Amino acid sequence: MSISSDSLRDTAKHALAGTSMPDMSVSSRAITLPLSHARACDPRVAGNKAANLARAAVAGLPTLPGFVITAEACGDIQKLSSLGHLDPDRLSLLQAAWEVLSHDGARAVVVRSSSWEDAEGSSMAGRFVSVLGVRTWAEFVHAVEGVIASGNIIDLGDAPHRVSMAVLVQPELEAARGGIMFGVDPLDGRRDRFLVSVVDGGPDRLVGGREDGVRYRLSTRGRTIEGPGRGDKKLLGFRQRRALANLALDASRTFAGPQDIEWAIDGDGKLWLFQSRSVAASGSEMSGPPLGPGPVAETFPTQPSPLEEDL
Repeated sequence: MSISSDSLRDTAKHALAGTSMPDMSVSSRAITLPLSHARACDPRVAGNKAANLARAAVAGLPTLPGFVITAEACGDIQKLSSLGHLDPDRLSLLQAAWEVLSHDGARAVVVRSSSWEDAEGSSMAGRFVSVLGVRTWAEFVHAVEGVIASGNIIDLGDAPHRVSMAVLVQPELEAARGGIMFGVDPLDGRRDRFLVSVVDGGPDRLVGGREDGVRYRLSTRGRTIEGPGRGDKKLLGFRQRRALANLALDASRTFAGPQDIEWAIDGDGKLWLFQSRSVAASGSEMSGPPLGPGPVAETFPTQPSPLEEDL
């Protein structure tokens, strides 16, 4: 289902005003929080992925509306082994949040992991479950349980352990273009150049390793320093490149440093921020290229080996 940018902007506007989502923020044990809520900016409550999106929303960056199932609530669900065993009142609040965001199932949603440990410098990228195209309440319940379960056992070479998990829920966007942007030149650490990888459709094709993507190296004004090779499709026009460069600059100011950004452009040409993480090392901190946990790890076609993670 294609969602117009006007519809998404209207929903986002109401969400930021606190009127499109049920008010579940009174109790500190609220099962969900809209991304517009201040507590959603806390990684201990919402996980790093959702917390960064909440901070981006507050800063006015182009983020989709949505809500997060808090880490505490996910812990309760994990202990109960099933979302259906949750207290009926809390389950009703969760269903109400899903109904509002999905328009009673008319709009597909995406259910994504948001771990406290999925942060800069970590090797957690790509290890947790994300479920796209969720349309019914039954599918939503199954997706939430699957995302939470993906954090149950993570073997990092020492001993398996439980990862603190929150769950991020947003409307699914039918993207015309999507990709990853590195807010610093990975070859020399220059912050006046950005590396962009783009594919037709959503960025999941690039993140999941199904496509290599077309690469651009851009100036801060969106001009092409290095573009697609001979035979490659030219997927980005100047306005789109300029919008991406502005997003990289805005995200860098918001998070006090260059970002690893997952993004998409909808059918109306509107740019949306899907995820933002700090680049692990750059500039004077570098002893080599600034290879963080984002594009390098996420564009491997399979889960990285221990050697690849170390590199």
